Amino acid sequence: MIGVRVSYHPPLFLYKKPLLLYKTLCTLTVCDFIGSLTVSPFVSPYRKIINLNKNKKIFTYDDFRERNPYIRKGKNSDSYYVEVNIPTPLRSQHKGKATLRRSAGKSRQEYDLKKRGIFNTLVNEIIDAQGNEQKEKDQLDKRLLSEANFKLDTHNIALMREFPNVIPKGSSCFKEYGDDPKKGRWTTYNVPKPSMPYKELVELKRNLDFVTRMVYDDEPSQEEIDSDKPHKWNNLQRLYAEAHLSPECETFWRDLLLESAQLQGEEIPQFDDMKEEDFWDRNRHKRKGLGSRSILAENPRQRLVSVPTMSTYEGVYKDHLKLTQDEKDTRRKLLLGFTEFHTLMGDPVPSNISEQMAEEYFYVQMENFPERSQKVLGNRKWALKDFNRFCFRKGIMTSKPFNAFDTPKIGKSEQGWRPYTDTDLDKIFALDWQPQERLLISMALSTGCRLGELALLTWERIKREGNHFEYITLLDDPDIEVEATTKNEGSKRIIPLHPSLVDMLPVRKSGRIFDYSIDGDGKASTSAGRAINPIIDKLIKDKRKSFHSFRSTFKIKLENSSGITEALSNIITGHTKGGKGDNTGSAQRYRGMTAQDRFDAIIKIDLPWLE
Repeated sequence: MIGVRVSYHPPLFLYKKPLLLYKTLCTLTVCDFIGSLTVSPFVSPYRKIINLNKNKKIFTYDDFRERNPYIRKGKNSDSYYVEVNIPTPLRSQHKGKATLRRSAGKSRQEYDLKKRGIFNTLVNEIIDAQGNEQKEKDQLDKRLLSEANFKLDTHNIALMREFPNVIPKGSSCFKEYGDDPKKGRWTTYNVPKPSMPYKELVELKRNLDFVTRMVYDDEPSQEEIDSDKPHKWNNLQRLYAEAHLSPECETFWRDLLLESAQLQGEEIPQFDDMKEEDFWDRNRHKRKGLGSRSILAENPRQRLVSVPTMSTYEGVYKDHLKLTQDEKDTRRKLLLGFTEFHTLMGDPVPSNISEQMAEEYFYVQMENFPERSQKVLGNRKWALKDFNRFCFRKGIMTSKPFNAFDTPKIGKSEQGWRPYTDTDLDKIFALDWQPQERLLISMALSTGCRLGELALLTWERIKREGNHFEYITLLDDPDIEVEATTKNEGSKRIIPLHPSLVDMLPVRKSGRIFDYSIDGDGKASTSAGRAINPIIDKLIKDKRKSFHSFRSTFKIKLENSSGITEALSNIITGHTKGGKGDNTGSAQRYRGMTAQDRFDAIIKIDLPWLE
């Protein structure tokens, strides 16, 4: 148990003086029934804590350079030394020396043989000493912080004694009392700790803020101080209130409440930014000069416990996606939903995300992106459900708010791409295209491949099935260095080439077939689309027709010409959802349809535009 006894005996003539005059005369004695310690809660307990690591440079091997040998002349022979400069901030660890020096032999030849090893040894010695210095400073920081926190603990107890009404009603953990036959009636005030009930800590902080703010509002003017009138609050109460209304005490309480909430699984508290007017600053009138610092700038105690907002987990979530998602495009979409949510919703603490906030996000999307489609809204929810599952598994969240509702029926309905008519194809292929672009649209029409699949296609992925036909393979192949670009696992497949396309292929080379630039996501579909779509837009006046229309055109012609079912055409075009694609099949038979079966179906398509 810890009790606090307050002793305050300023001379009578000081009562009419400004409050600051008797700060140094006020002390608190902390009694633990074993010994006592006298400390002052009024002079800021954090003033002597200096951020020893602020703007501190950490020296690495790259900061050291080899110098010419240091040569010490002798009677019979010279001595060669390797010398390394010690950076000025680190010289205190080497008794003030500016250099470290070590012998490297009696000749230049011996020096040249030894200098590299000795240089490395000396540099490592300096870097290791830097680490020792850092450890010592970290230990000093901890000791000073512990001492400062103890002073604030003492101050909080003194506040509870001076203003007993701030203690939450009922069986509060902050106050104990009894009646001992030997000691008589006794009362003990306990130091607020993170392990105490979180709600009682919140109530105590709220009550302390309220009563100290009342004292601040009732602070007498200089004329009232000089008069003989009694003041509403005594000097000790005013001193305690001023100490509580300081940036140091506020950051202490914020850390305490945040740590307590995390420890007890309570909703993480959100704090407003601190402002100068929130604190009792007697020197405010002196800070109006040019270049003067605010009371917040002079606060040496920064927050120690950071609020773990959603963006805090971005790095670990990216690592999680690398482990769980093989496709770059899937990782990109999931991360996009994660980033957009914390950007639009104010970077909330994950455990504070409620069902209401999760659903409100979709309406916020429409306010910011009125043209957004229902498909994109669905993708955003899919991404956030994945993040929710990650947080739930890690214990970061205890609920699944994104699973509790269906995606709101808002946003524009998805309108698919229309296929080209034969008249459209006549216009498109009648144009005098550049050779690369003509080959690209010809491959799209005759294979049904996506733009991204073709733009990065390499010659190594065009193979021959015996003497029968050539085909594109988008399967995982250890013999092919460049990985195929596909939308998902179900899109990994083989696509036989139409004979008309084979006849127009250029001379076989190695590497990429097309030279469209690759973006930061490792894709070339954007640059390829810019080379094709603007031209098609001028030829075909239909907003729902673009490069992707070649894919649906191929699919329709394939089904009409060969008579195969939609399910089988989906296998050829990689339109199946889920599964492992053709990777699950043998070399002869893929998902019930052999390569020969596919070629027999594709060859029936009439493609006069490729001739």
